[in-house]
Amino acid sequence: MLFWQSLKRSVHDPEFYREVSKQSFSQGFSFFIRYILLLSAMVSLVILTYLGIFLFGGKFDEMMRDAKSFYPDDLVVTIVNGKISINQEQPYAIPLPVSGNIKDKEGDLNYLAVIDTEYPITLEALKEYKTVTLVGESSIGFRDDSGTLKIYEIPKEVNMVIDRSWVDGTVDKGIGAIKKVGFGVAFVGVPLAIFIGFTIGVMMYLIFAALIVWIIARVNNLSYSYKQSYVASMYLITVPQALSVVFFWLAIIIPYFRTIIFIVLAILNLKKDDHQSAVMGQQQDGTQNVVSNTSPFSEVRTDLPNTLPEKNTDRPDGSKELEKEKE
Repeated sequence: MLFWQSLKRSVHDPEFYREVSKQSFSQGFSFFIRYILLLSAMVSLVILTYLGIFLFGGKFDEMMRDAKSFYPDDLVVTIVNGKISINQEQPYAIPLPVSGNIKDKEGDLNYLAVIDTEYPITLEALKEYKTVTLVGESSIGFRDDSGTLKIYEIPKEVNMVIDRSWVDGTVDKGIGAIKKVGFGVAFVGVPLAIFIGFTIGVMMYLIFAALIVWIIARVNNLSYSYKQSYVASMYLITVPQALSVVFFWLAIIIPYFRTIIFIVLAILNLKKDDHQSAVMGQQQDGTQNVVSNTSPFSEVRTDLPNTLPEKNTDRPDGSKELEKEKE
């Protein structure tokens, strides 16, 4: 309950931030971690919902069926002791779904794979065929992101036959495994990754944000140390961080958006107690007035004479005569 009250007051409550300035770092960090957990859970829920719809809503199955259609119906690849042979004339090309759909540094690529077991795999052959991969007698070649030729040698222990029925069966089995294992891993991994990323990223950002708080506090005549400024930043970041996540999700890009919102909230919340300042001002004014009105030198009386009459030593009770008798 205390967390939800603090979360609500962190938006706009100058009195709350005067209380925050007296908190320890551990108190502020406890609130911050709970907030990051809440934000991570909300973001994870959205991501896992989209992932679940993709995996179990039919879109993933459709994509995998399209992947199976890449393999030609009449192609049979036989691998014996790591050596490849096919039942078609060579070079045999398997085209991409759309010509020119994939590009590299050399330009458009037209083929997903070209099988040519009669010639060695070279970088020039890959460029000439305009293919993603080139299959040789006992190896498979492709180019990495830098354009360097990479060759994977097929182990001599491999013996298998790859045809359309094998591809269909393998893909169908893979669909079920990917759904269960993939979503299970994502269910644990996505929230954990988001929480760790938010925690580290936001805490590093608050190193800079705390300096902003310290400057604004100084301008408003508030005695904030840098440590107090960092603690206050853990509360001020709630709205800016949440809004930046929403805007990122909606693909709305505003430069320095989080920092702008943070500065605005800091200015609105880091204020002195106006009532207390007014009372102190009145007390100071009243003290000055009392001092000035009661000063013994502020006014000289002129209604009394400067010369006093001679002191009368005769007492009506006869004490003077009694003193003489004693002498």
